[in-house]
Amino acid sequence: MNATVVALTRSGVSLLSRVQDFVELTKPRISVLVSMTAATAICVAMSEPDAALIFHVSLATAMVAASASAFNQIIERNSDRKMERTASRAIPSGRVSVLEATTFGLLLLGGGSLYLWLTANWLTATIGLLTWVLYVGMYTPLKRITTWNTFIGAFPGAMPILMGWAATGQSFDARAWSLFALLFCWQFPHFMAIAWRCREQYADADLKMITVADPTGGSAGVYSVISGIAVIVVSGVMAYSLGLAPVALVALACLGFWQLAWSVRFWAQTNDETALGLLRASLVYLPLVLIGVVLTSFI
Repeated sequence: MNATVVALTRSGVSLLSRVQDFVELTKPRISVLVSMTAATAICVAMSEPDAALIFHVSLATAMVAASASAFNQIIERNSDRKMERTASRAIPSGRVSVLEATTFGLLLLGGGSLYLWLTANWLTATIGLLTWVLYVGMYTPLKRITTWNTFIGAFPGAMPILMGWAATGQSFDARAWSLFALLFCWQFPHFMAIAWRCREQYADADLKMITVADPTGGSAGVYSVISGIAVIVVSGVMAYSLGLAPVALVALACLGFWQLAWSVRFWAQTNDETALGLLRASLVYLPLVLIGVVLTSFI
């Protein structure tokens, strides 16, 4: 009896570990953020947001994003083995095979795309597939070829906004493009901070990041400041197109200048401390802005 209980317990733990490995493949935090941006676009585009549409599109978008993350790890498995921060991932550690990850990724991509088509429309599904192709087929391999990979990767990073907007059937207007531009620009301070903190690991893995090409951090700092300024300018355009109240405009400006202050500090004193501060500022900035924009759409 005890042996049976032990065997069942071990089996349950093993199954849970397997589930956790596949969940890890999806990079859940990224998938949640991606679905959050798509939901934001729906709320802004519709005068009366449709809760069912938000749910379906958010879930389907997360599935496509999860597939992209899985294929990203399949392609980068050899690089991941060389970096401390990624060596323990499911594929490079051998807990999930390439065939298993590929099958899982294809199921997520096919299911998510079909889900988008059935619950939204063909345009949303098409933009979703294009986003996947840009991320998996261009951004991921370019990381081994050119430092322009961050610029290219910022496009699929912002395209969930267009997916959410397309799902409503509304035409793309200044509100849609300003939201897209905001998300596009926001990614640079965020990624520059990560690239600096992981610069040695990226170099060991032969990934062509800006902080590897310029180990002084000067270029990363300049990109962070320029994009931080761009975020403030674009957020002003967005605020105008959305007709935000003065108090919302002030809050948006304060968040933008706070993130910019960290970008300037990172540029002036490039080290792990300022990079971590910039990373945290970027992680606070975007969710607060998206939540604020959603709340204003209901007022």
